[in-house]
Parts: sequence; C-alpha cells; structure tokens
Amino acid sequence: METPGTTQEQTQTGETPFRFRPSVPFRYPDDFPWKGALHARAVPVIPLGGPFATQVSCARPLGEKDLYAAARRLLELYRNLNLDPLFVLYPDAPDKEHKKAGKKGAGLPRLARKLALLGARLTLLPQGGTLWQTVRNLVSDPVLFHPAVFPYARRSTLCCLLERASRKKNTSLCPSAPSGAGWPLYLAKRDVARLCAGTATLEDIVCAAPCAAILDELSIVPLLHPQDPDTERMQAALGPEEALALLRFLNCPQRGIAHAMAVGHTARALAIHYILKGKAQDEDLACAAGYVHDIAKGFGHHERVGGFFLDFLGLEKLSYCVRDHRDLVLAAEDPVGTRELVYLADKYCFGPRFVPLEQRFGMKMSLFADNPKAVAGIQKRLSHARDLEERICRELKKSPADIARDTLN
Repeated sequence: METPGTTQEQTQTGETPFRFRPSVPFRYPDDFPWKGALHARAVPVIPLGGPFATQVSCARPLGEKDLYAAARRLLELYRNLNLDPLFVLYPDAPDKEHKKAGKKGAGLPRLARKLALLGARLTLLPQGGTLWQTVRNLVSDPVLFHPAVFPYARRSTLCCLLERASRKKNTSLCPSAPSGAGWPLYLAKRDVARLCAGTATLEDIVCAAPCAAILDELSIVPLLHPQDPDTERMQAALGPEEALALLRFLNCPQRGIAHAMAVGHTARALAIHYILKGKAQDEDLACAAGYVHDIAKGFGHHERVGGFFLDFLGLEKLSYCVRDHRDLVLAAEDPVGTRELVYLADKYCFGPRFVPLEQRFGMKMSLFADNPKAVAGIQKRLSHARDLEERICRELKKSPADIARDTLN
C-alpha cells in the first residue's frame, strides 16, 4: 500500500517518500540549503479532542465540525510534504446511531469514520491507556506532535523543523512566537520515551526545546480564534520579523541581510506613500518580500529559483513578489502592486546604500563593457525600471527615488 502522496516509482525503488523532488525547469544543486531537510524522518501525531481541546474551548465547546475542519487542514498540510499523519481520537463521544451490536463501525465516533473516508490513519485511545503509550506502541520514528486545535502552522515552519532536526537528531524542537512556544513540537525518540515513562511532561520538553530561530506567529493561533482575513493572508506569506528570521535560519551573510533590510524598508516606504494617497497596498507584505527577494542569491537565475523555492515553502504571495525582481514590465492597464514596489526598491539599493537608477545600471554596464550583448540587455532593463519609476512618480506626485533616498539616509 502506498503512502498518500507517494508515487508508484518511489514505492518500487524503495526510496523514502520524504525526499524532495524538484520540478522542472530547475534542479537544485546538492548543497541547496533545504534539500537535506526532507531526509529527516518524523511522523505527525495529531490528537483530536481530549485535554488539548479544553485548553482553548473557553468561548464555546469544540464540535465535530470544528475538529473535522482542523483535521482536514492538517492532513493537507502534511500530505503536501509526503508525511502521513496519525490522528489520535479520544473515544468520549461515540455516534449513538452506530452503537448497535453487530453493526459495522459500532461505537466509533462519527469523526473517525469521516477521517477514514479521507484515507487518514487514525487510532482510538484504549480504555485506561495514555496518549504517549499509544504513540510509542505505534510509532518508532521521531514525532511531530500537533494538536488539531492549533491548525495554522505554515509549510515553511515544518521545513525549518525538519531541516534543524536532520542536523540535531536527538534534540526536540518547536517554533516560537512573540507570546511563547508554538506548534508543532518535534519530539526526539528519547523524549517520546520519557513522556511514556512519566519522567517528563510536555511542558518540560517545550521549555527545553530551542525554538528562537524558527519564528511562526500563526503556530499559536487556536481553532477558536476569530476567522479574520489576516489568518488566510498570513498563511501564504510571512511578517517582516518572520522573513528576517528565515534569512538568519538559512545563514544568510550579514552583508546580504543588510541589503535585504534596505530593500524591505524602501518597499515599505513606497507602500505607505500609496496608502497615504488612499490606494490599497500591503506595507508588511512589501517589507517581508523585500527581505527575502535574494533568498536564492548565488544560484543561476536566482530570482526564479527564489520564487520556486518560496512556492515550495507554501509562501505564494512572497514568491509572486520575488520571481520577477530582476526585470519587470508592467502593462499600462495593470495597477502597481507589491511586486512592482519590491522590484523598484531593489534597483535603488546597492548593498544597503541608495543609488539612482542610472548609477546602479551604469555600474553593471561598466562591468560588462566588453560584452555588447550583455550591455544591450542591461540598457533594456534600465528602460523598464525608468518606465515604472515615471509611472509611480505620476501616481504619488513624488519621485520614488526621493522616497528611497530619504528612507535609506
């Protein structure tokens, strides 16, 4: 039987389903920072109900619809990484219609049957058994422990945990947020054994787990949190501090971080000027996208590789802003958006310093002076940048170059 999300070729060759297979047309080099992350083995364990539900159900009781929605969300999240989660149900609410003796599914909660129809792996806690005993009896690998009542972690967070776990195999880890530790919690096998033996509590392990390098503000949002548009928006992007934490997690050199921060701050300033003119812009998205625009610097066609990489991490909005930041042409009928602001902000930043467009592209032309074809390409990109600069100047009634100079100086 194949694991959900595993191809027939993987099953026949015996390859682990956690291995990353890049899509065409790009092939990540062997030293690409995220390639090793997906060799880390871990089984997501997702408890439904029980004491974890009561911790966040002060507003109203958690119903079957709530838990089912959360379970489906997490099932999709983990299957996108070819991880097959194990759902643990507390058998405290069996379906009355299926209690009759001899009837198939007798005594099972309806939620269990609905998840089984999705092909999910699940188990019911036995009477008198504990969660950790059940987990240790069924799982021999490290565990990604993720209560269903906190279903909003990003795919990028899971990749960070797996990346760090592949290097620190005997260390439990968890993401962080401004108010404390988040979910999921990566539990090393020895800590699962300690929990099973009763020599440690989950709180003990969370307190000891280093988590400052993995920042995810969504990871602490409970299921009962008001469903405002920000929750979905944050799922496909990062906040500025989260984007900066991702760069540091990838060991981006300080010189690269200085340039990234300059581009992010400039893009935010341009977005704020649009907002002051009564035009919709997302200043936080502009700043975060500016921070990560060079996330694949050092690779050929780094803007496209960076966009593809961010897509893989589930950060589609950031990917859209990053993949065209080397050159961009905006149709006259299309509005200026975050992508265009990040693109132009990058052209104003030489390292962390402000430069006019002519000076920025002039340095490139001097560098390739003996290559007429390269010079022609640079002149063409300069023309595109000037066109956008002039359009933004008309719309803001202020030169974007002056805004960038004021921001960086």
